[in-house]
Amino acid sequence: NGHSVYWSKGADVASASILAITPTGNSFTVLGNAAISRIEPVVGTFLIGSVIMLTFAGPATLVNGVDLRLLGGNNIIVAVGDTAIFHKTAASVWEMVSFSGITADADWVTGTSTKPSLASPANIAAAVAAQGGAFGAPVDVQTFTASGVWTKPSNGSICRVQLWGGGGAGAASSNGTQSILVTDGAGGGGGAYFEQFVMLSDLNATVAVVVGVGAPVSSPITITGGYSSFASFVAPGGYSGFTGYPLEGRGRSVFVPNGELGAVLGAAGTHWDSGGGNGGSAVWGGAGGAQGAGIPDGSGSVPPLAIGGFSVYGGDGGVSDSTGVASPHGRVPGGGGAGGRASNTVYGLIHPPGHGGDGKVIVTTY
Repeated sequence: NGHSVYWSKGADVASASILAITPTGNSFTVLGNAAISRIEPVVGTFLIGSVIMLTFAGPATLVNGVDLRLLGGNNIIVAVGDTAIFHKTAASVWEMVSFSGITADADWVTGTSTKPSLASPANIAAAVAAQGGAFGAPVDVQTFTASGVWTKPSNGSICRVQLWGGGGAGAASSNGTQSILVTDGAGGGGGAYFEQFVMLSDLNATVAVVVGVGAPVSSPITITGGYSSFASFVAPGGYSGFTGYPLEGRGRSVFVPNGELGAVLGAAGTHWDSGGGNGGSAVWGGAGGAQGAGIPDGSGSVPPLAIGGFSVYGGDGGVSDSTGVASPHGRVPGGGGAGGRASNTVYGLIHPPGHGGDGKVIVTTY
């Protein structure tokens, strides 16, 4: 109504189960540390609608109940200097409308805070549990790097299913003499990524999980990375690279509805001294493996390093260099293997291609 509230200091009062206040003001200092469960005047009365302020000089405990209704609905252990404001709403009922207590950061981190707040650790935990975790942290995460069985958790309402197919393998190089063209092997394509949300109630108590195995190195390359699956959801593996001048191959992945196409290989070199192509990159799917890096030419120059593609959430592609030191194998999940480094009868030895990275399955319940 536009009127101000003025605080008038009353007599100090000792803490007790029934806080006996002399109504000579509306602001009181509470002495001692005894638990308080009710507020009553010594003489006279406070009218319904009255507001009082209590400042605590000791670590008393406020007990939540019918007559003393506290913020958050929990008991409060006050600290020296804390201030609380109460509003009288019925004959003997006082409701806390404000509290100045400040919780130490450590109490929030450990979840042991006793201070009242709608966002206290206890209240947040209760809200998350009541919603099955839908508005908080996951209630269950099951990660598979090999095939297995998913077990439905007892809590939660919705699942996020993430699948990565296995990566394709790199191809072996073709060899020749110094005067005959040879080709570095093409890298394997990254495994595809698939994601889908599904209601927890729609899933069986257990679900078989298949994790696609990365394609092994074989000659000729005919094997793709393995499919990963959960229930009816599938993420195909990447194609393996192939070789054969003038049709040098590039490993590639497969389009997946609701998912991401795994990366394909970068440009392929065509001569034994040309160096290799870098692998294609991806965000979710596995990255492509590099093409074989080639070998030193007749002048002794060394072809540059051929870099495997990078993936933010999938596996990186295998790397190829002219010394064969870098790992040619695709990384988990779903990275494509690097192609083999070409050789000839004069310079160097053959460095084999890399296998594809295995896939992965993650099922997160909220």
